[in-house]
Amino acid sequence: MQFVNMGESCLKMSDESKKSEDWDNSELVERPLESIDEILKDETIDQSTKISILLGRINKSITFSGPIPHPTILKGYEEVLPGSADRILSMTEKEGEHRRKIETELVKNDNIRSYLGQIAGFTIAIVGLGGSIYLGINDKVWASGIMSAGTLTGLVTVFVTGDKERRIQSEQDDQDK
Repeated sequence: MQFVNMGESCLKMSDESKKSEDWDNSELVERPLESIDEILKDETIDQSTKISILLGRINKSITFSGPIPHPTILKGYEEVLPGSADRILSMTEKEGEHRRKIETELVKNDNIRSYLGQIAGFTIAIVGLGGSIYLGINDKVWASGIMSAGTLTGLVTVFVTGDKERRIQSEQDDQDK
């Protein structure tokens, strides 16, 4: 394999390109070319190699994802303003701590709300069933039946609806991951 070094980028030449060149395959050929004009004007490079070099320069891209800038960008900040890299890292750490604190509070509040909902549901069920028993004891059979049927229907509806919502939420959480 043969490489053409162009400052920061390097071009690996294909076997077909090497056949058309008189370059020695064992050495690294350095060609510090500063601009596209210099590449185009250089007569020591054949046309297909010029195209490959230019496409290599044009299509070069770097992707980076994370809570902090890419290390080279962070280094650039540090060169422009000494101490800025440390400030950026510190700011990122504080933001992470803040986010975790908010998520902890959200989970805690959801648990409290769920617990209070269970207490309210239990209270309504006891009152409804207790009322239907009271009506049944006092010879109000139809009212007792209607009240117990309404209470049980409400409880079943809440449990079925709640279970369905939990499944939908679980599926959405799985899709988000």
